[in-house]
Amino acid sequence: MIMKKLTTIALLCLFVITNVFAQKERLKTRSGSKESAGTISCVFPRIFVGERLVITGDELRRAGNTSVINSLKNIDPSFMVVENLENGSDPNMVPEIQFYGQTGLSNVQPLFIINGFKVPLRRVMNLDLNMIDHVVLIKSAVGKSEYGAEGGQGVVEIYTILPTTGSVNVRYNGNVDIQSADLSSYNLCNMWEKLVGEMFAGYGSFEMGDDGNIIPLDSRYIDLMKRADEGLNTDWLSQPLRESVSHKHSLYVDGIVDKFSYGVNFYFNNTEGVMKESDNRVVDGNLFLSYKFKGVHISNQFGYTENRGHFSPYGSFAQYALMNPYFSPYNADGDLVRYFEDGDFSQANPLWNTTIGTKSKIKGSDISELFKVNWYINSYLMARGGFLYSKLKYKGWEFKPVDHTDFISSDAELRGSYEEARTNREDVGGEFGLDYNRQLGIMGNLTTSLVANFDRSKIDYSMLSLYGMSSSSLEFAGEQPAPIYIPDLTSKVWRVNAIANYSYASRYYFYANYCLQNTSVTSMKSRTNGFWSIGACWAMHNELFLRDLKWIDEFKIRLAIGNVGGDNESITDKIEWQKRHDWNVGTDFSLLNGFVSGRFNYFTAKADHVCAVAGVMFEDENQSVMIDAETESKGFEAFLNFKVLNSANGKYHLNLFAAVTSFKNKMKNASIHVGSESANLFEGSKIPLNALMAHASLGIDPTSGKEIFAAADGSNTFDYEKAAIVDCGDMMPKNIGNFGVNGEFWGIGVSTVFTWDRGSMMFNNTLSSQCDNADEHFNFDKRLTEYGRWKQPGDASYFKSGSSDNQEVYSTRFVQKINRFSLSYLSVYYDFRNAGILKDCFLKDCKLSFSMSDVYTRSQKDRKQYERGTLYPFAKTYSISMLLAF
Repeated sequence: MIMKKLTTIALLCLFVITNVFAQKERLKTRSGSKESAGTISCVFPRIFVGERLVITGDELRRAGNTSVINSLKNIDPSFMVVENLENGSDPNMVPEIQFYGQTGLSNVQPLFIINGFKVPLRRVMNLDLNMIDHVVLIKSAVGKSEYGAEGGQGVVEIYTILPTTGSVNVRYNGNVDIQSADLSSYNLCNMWEKLVGEMFAGYGSFEMGDDGNIIPLDSRYIDLMKRADEGLNTDWLSQPLRESVSHKHSLYVDGIVDKFSYGVNFYFNNTEGVMKESDNRVVDGNLFLSYKFKGVHISNQFGYTENRGHFSPYGSFAQYALMNPYFSPYNADGDLVRYFEDGDFSQANPLWNTTIGTKSKIKGSDISELFKVNWYINSYLMARGGFLYSKLKYKGWEFKPVDHTDFISSDAELRGSYEEARTNREDVGGEFGLDYNRQLGIMGNLTTSLVANFDRSKIDYSMLSLYGMSSSSLEFAGEQPAPIYIPDLTSKVWRVNAIANYSYASRYYFYANYCLQNTSVTSMKSRTNGFWSIGACWAMHNELFLRDLKWIDEFKIRLAIGNVGGDNESITDKIEWQKRHDWNVGTDFSLLNGFVSGRFNYFTAKADHVCAVAGVMFEDENQSVMIDAETESKGFEAFLNFKVLNSANGKYHLNLFAAVTSFKNKMKNASIHVGSESANLFEGSKIPLNALMAHASLGIDPTSGKEIFAAADGSNTFDYEKAAIVDCGDMMPKNIGNFGVNGEFWGIGVSTVFTWDRGSMMFNNTLSSQCDNADEHFNFDKRLTEYGRWKQPGDASYFKSGSSDNQEVYSTRFVQKINRFSLSYLSVYYDFRNAGILKDCFLKDCKLSFSMSDVYTRSQKDRKQYERGTLYPFAKTYSISMLLAF
């Protein structure tokens, strides 16, 4: 297959060379067309023929104002932030991110680069959005291969702003966010509905009156109905929630004085969560200095970030969803109730834990130093070097006093707990490169680079768990055991890249790269491996046969192939390096003086020796289990942009945009290794890489009220068999897209982003746990009473009998296809830049904005509705911001 692709490239090169010498007259580039197929940040601009997306800082801020991650998600559908149905909008959680074309079983997060050096996702989350100049999303082998094994899942290059002309420039950005919890996905019973549900479940004695009303016959329900008539109906979901107010501020001062330039940034972000007492605070400072002397350009960037966060002492939001609405948090004297006694049943009050000193915090700091030198030896040769040092420290701890409700059933000597985890990471990196750029006359332009990189990372990790505390105060924890220290993990990685770029007459572009990587931490057969990529681009709009078509501004065809890498986890030294073969073809176009523009890409990616390791209980022992498989991903993406209005003086413009990504990720020939034993999984067949596996259900037996399963031998059974699980489809969407509009009219601007996805398979845990397997002693989803349980032989019911002894399992009965539609971002603003009042106030610019994030998400109705944010609710965000430039 690879030889066929190489042959295709060779034939294309032969055609281009023949065409080059047949046309002796060098064509002039049209006005408004680009000089190359795209360039990435480099001293000598090099040709980039692969698929990548360059997003300016202004485009990021038009798509969101919370973080660079959310803005990228709203712009490019292939940049997926996996929806976390548990943690919702928790400000202390880090999201899971995937690029399209996933081939890994673990560690599928893309590589993040800031100003040329690798950084963790936490640093990206803490980044000031106003400090970003542009972001480059690298998706094809061309570009990814330069990062070796780490670039296989995609690369996100982030470049911060540089000083602008003027001795002193001052810019301030202020933002106030108001958040409210989004509980639209919850469908819990109120007091009357809960009482009716309990009665139908057989928990009380009652009869039906002549008027159809329920008449209770026992004292408990007589009392509860009386209290319901008096207005008791506790809204437990609102108890841990608040309308939160957050604020962030960014101050940036820069300037250029002769050969010296500087930039100073201070950033403060105080995010208050919608659960009471949860927050995340970021304080960040950066200093940039640069000096040019003859052919030498020296720059230095120093940064310091401090991060502190508090998890809500109100605990898991799921606790409040289980609380019965006929329980009041306070007694008649106004004191908080610790336990609710209801016959033989008791339920703890989760609000109690907020009054006894429960605490859970994280804090960390991040310091970075980046030094770069560029030496322009002459007009075509340059040497460059860089050095990076960074140190990250994080500590998280949780304290639960002895009278915490988690210890209701615990022995006295085990009550009270303190848990702590510490992480220290130190990174040292270096880079040295030589760049050569030469105009070859009629033969075109040649740019080559030889770059060596070195990275050293040291990670220390320790944890401490203490149970059995004699006091409710952390200061009297007693004798603490020594923490458990995980052995230091020190890794050293070096890479050498050889890069060549060639262009001719603004029509033909070629790229080739070879990367040799060596790593000290690996379980592969060899510590050294090579990665490569080649690509070509044909700018057809500069050809003679198209240059007279005035309605074509730009039309390019791109092709890129390569062998890129990926990180593997292994328990043996006999595994090969993960090899991912990428193939990408696409086109870029612009028509009618930019009225219509867009791009289209088709990609395939195949990976061999993809491994993942997990710890499981096997034959009563903890053992490491490794999965080794082949994976395949293929799909396409398309982008369209319409410049509906665009005035020559820039006073008004209106743009419409739309994008869609479709992909399939498959796994085949998977094998599982436990110790010295191996077994094949799904041999000869392909299943989705994110397959949802469940037991085939035939519904509820009308005779017994139990669930009927399809056994592995084809017969029917009431028993759950692990061997009978089936592939129910892909948990990732088949299609993801967005569309929207942005425009400005005489200073008044608007920006909207709608996002959608379709075709993902999901196990509806709400129907399973809150209906089918609900314990009527707790509150439950009202669909349990609407659709009803099986009660007597002959009933055709959706939910099984309440007395059924079936265990809660993944059943196809609750596997559903999910389609989502959201208004993700809406913003309106007024820019005073053309207003005369600015001069009187000594301002260069002033901008006022109002925006909303996560404005609306279409809820699944009826049996497809599911709860979102079970541990921490999702939230809607309303923001007011102001920009001042002096």
